Amino acid sequence: MTRHVLFQPWGGLGDNLQFSTLPERFAERGDSFLIHDRNAVRNPEIHELVWGCNPFVSGLSSEEPNAGMPRLDRLNSFSWRNSFIERIEMAHGLEPRHCHPRIHYQPQRDPSLAEAVLIDVGSTTTTYAANVVHDYVSRMLQRYGHRLEDVRQVVFAGPVRQHDASRYNVAPLEISSIFRYCDVLASCKAFVTVWSGAHALAAAVRGAGEKAGRELDIHCLITANGFNSRIHHFPGVDYHIGS
Repeated sequence: MTRHVLFQPWGGLGDNLQFSTLPERFAERGDSFLIHDRNAVRNPEIHELVWGCNPFVSGLSSEEPNAGMPRLDRLNSFSWRNSFIERIEMAHGLEPRHCHPRIHYQPQRDPSLAEAVLIDVGSTTTTYAANVVHDYVSRMLQRYGHRLEDVRQVVFAGPVRQHDASRYNVAPLEISSIFRYCDVLASCKAFVTVWSGAHALAAAVRGAGEKAGRELDIHCLITANGFNSRIHHFPGVDYHIGS
């Protein structure tokens, strides 16, 4: 039995979610999967959602890591015809299977949000000019015929990001925890966001929703460099290039 110990140094939600299909895949081979005790997370809830709720993670380890960042140098050796998550799996010696990140928390749907269109255009790692974000949000709402009364903007109960875009004149929706965010994303019909950890979380929720008979429409503003990097891209997401 091989022991796989994951480490990545960046700490964001998307940075951890990119490896979230690996524990189950290795468990299928009878291998154990552990998280390095110095694996970076920007807040404890990221660890709890991505790794703590994953029944295929065996625990923490201080052993030399051999999964996650140590394998990323192999990523570009695989065809871009494979999705980003498939290439992550291939870089770890696995046959490609998954196209979306995975979470093992089961979201609780809120029927009152069934027609809601959620806006979250804040990001820690990528900044966008305010006018670009405003134009993008307006364009998405108009193009898809979303009613203003259905639109809600995410407001976090505590500090989450360094770069939060300006508020819109729509009803706020307070998010108290990362688990509540999963509930909300599983409940609403559309999500207008930017290239961020929230976009990766929405892709994970969407992947699960497809199996449950409900899809989440995800619209994502992304920089040209981000789009051309071919990383953190997920099938079914409607990407729009801006800067």
